[in-house]
Amino acid sequence: MADLCQGVAAGWGVPLNIYLHKILPVLALPTGLLLLLLLTGLLLRRKGLIWTALVLFWVCSTPLASNFLARAIENEAEHVEAAAMPTADAIVVLGEGRIVAPGPTAFSEWADGAIVGITPLLKVSLQR
Repeated sequence: MADLCQGVAAGWGVPLNIYLHKILPVLALPTGLLLLLLLTGLLLRRKGLIWTALVLFWVCSTPLASNFLARAIENEAEHVEAAAMPTADAIVVLGEGRIVAPGPTAFSEWADGAIVGITPLLKVSLQR
């Protein structure tokens, strides 16, 4: 139990927060919420919840609903011609920062979200 509190799943050697980092956002998105609604309906044997989840899945997958939602989001954006934009002395790229590359030189490189998420798993598989 102490291993779980420290963030390492017992016997797996993989930090537990990797799983929480990947699973919790999915459950907060519309698809995850609808899957939770469907699962709740199946567990409680409520036909109303099951049908509601299925109908919402179908409605959200139609072009009518997706176009409506995209239009609602995009109406706030202003279209500006590239020539009308002010010039800049620098371009700022937002990312996850830098990591120390493996090897004897120990130089730093830009982190990639997929690489950072996979790196602990690679270390575990290479140690076996």
